[in-house]
Amino acid sequence: MGDFFSAVSDSNAHPREVQSNRGQVEQSYPHASRVVSERLCCERNFSQVGSALLRPFCYSPKQQVQRLFHPIPVTRPAQQRRSSPSLAPGTSVCISSLPTNLSSDTESYRSEGLIDPHCSLLASTSVVPLSTSFSLGATVESGPSSRSFDPSVGSVSSLPPLSEPHCLVPPVPTLARLPQLSHSVRDILIASHKSSTRKIYLSKWKRFTYWAQGRDIDPFTASIQMVLDFLAELFHAGSSPSTLKVQLAAISNFHVGISESAIMSHKLCKAFLKGVFLLRPPIRNPPSPWDLNLVLASLILSPFEPAASCSLKLLSWKTLFLVAITSARRVSELHALSCRPPYLLFHKDRVSLRTNPSFLPKVASTSNLNQSIDLPVFFPEYSNRSEQKLHWLDVHRQLRYYLDRTKQFRKSDQLFVSYAESRKGLPVSKVSLSRWLTSLITLVYEIRHQKLPNKPKAHSTRALATSIAFQDRLPIDTICAAATWATPHTFISHYKLDLASRHRANFGSTVLKSLFR
Repeated sequence: MGDFFSAVSDSNAHPREVQSNRGQVEQSYPHASRVVSERLCCERNFSQVGSALLRPFCYSPKQQVQRLFHPIPVTRPAQQRRSSPSLAPGTSVCISSLPTNLSSDTESYRSEGLIDPHCSLLASTSVVPLSTSFSLGATVESGPSSRSFDPSVGSVSSLPPLSEPHCLVPPVPTLARLPQLSHSVRDILIASHKSSTRKIYLSKWKRFTYWAQGRDIDPFTASIQMVLDFLAELFHAGSSPSTLKVQLAAISNFHVGISESAIMSHKLCKAFLKGVFLLRPPIRNPPSPWDLNLVLASLILSPFEPAASCSLKLLSWKTLFLVAITSARRVSELHALSCRPPYLLFHKDRVSLRTNPSFLPKVASTSNLNQSIDLPVFFPEYSNRSEQKLHWLDVHRQLRYYLDRTKQFRKSDQLFVSYAESRKGLPVSKVSLSRWLTSLITLVYEIRHQKLPNKPKAHSTRALATSIAFQDRLPIDTICAAATWATPHTFISHYKLDLASRHRANFGSTVLKSLFR
């Protein structure tokens, strides 16, 4: 259809942002959009127009139109200042790819959130241009704008933004293969994926869609060969095996499938993932965990003690740290803890914590939902000064001090609330809880005038707690139950730290000591 983007600009009443050569966003204002015309004649092939993700589009294999006429004059009122029976030659028109039988197909599009039921079937101005010279890492020039694909980042840097609420389109393969499903069934299928998963999959799918448009391919029905070609280009551009696996999972969730099965289960895809893993095995840097003994030894000293008179900030940090290290729970679970009975109960020999009933854990299994977190008391009856100091690490004691200090200004049932004056008593976010944990570890090292091996992470409390328990020969089933892991594989593969390296060094020392024999 000729210079598509210039034609669109002429009919658009709003300015659009154009990426300049210097990378800065500039405003470009379209010309006056006045329809003057004689007749509409689409001499050019519509293959010049590519599909736009989640919008009406023109798909050339299905929409071949050589000439389009406007035979009947349209009379308009004089005050509209538009007087012409037909359109001017050369005017570009975007025609929707939606089927003309709207009784069934359009409903399936609407139920998936792909189109707005109140919009016209003419395509919107933000239609993605198709370029036959598109390649990964290259820049596509189309009219006044440029679009780039950065495989190292994993997203298309300048795709047209998705309109709300289309950003949470459900990546459910059944919806593509079974369009006759009712709305109630679709809503349940959509809930099978968390919103975070839907966002990630949609981003990856948009990347594949943009690539497919450059080759005149329908992304929903792309062949297995084209999908593997796309993944191969990402691999040669530097993508890791884990990135490719997530990309393939996203494609599989949107793709209609091959022979009624998900594309990810195809034997060629499985062999491809195995091949990239062997060609580019993941490299993990040796962990340099912070010293838990150093931190615990500092928590029984000033400025963290005495608990009755220390600052509210340090009291909050210490309470959170003790709960995190003795429970080995994720920050999201710590964030969902409640301070109201029966979700927080103090017993003689333990304290029982539970998350808010509305909280959905990362692994939403029956055993993990509303699971009780039982933390034991520590030296409740001490007989000397050393045991008394160890009692200062008791979670039971620390929680009582924390609840007593916060009850006067508490404005939420969430266990951990803000101590900042501007938000005092309000619930804190998960990001804030993570910052509390890392800030406490950093502060301890500063007080002890020692250098941290590396920047601590909040999630490291989970790995360090379970690794120490494993080193002390606690049964692996008990460790997995405390950390809500279904099998030991998760712990061994992702969390187990090598804490026995110091003991293995004794072997070399023993050999060298033979000199003195």
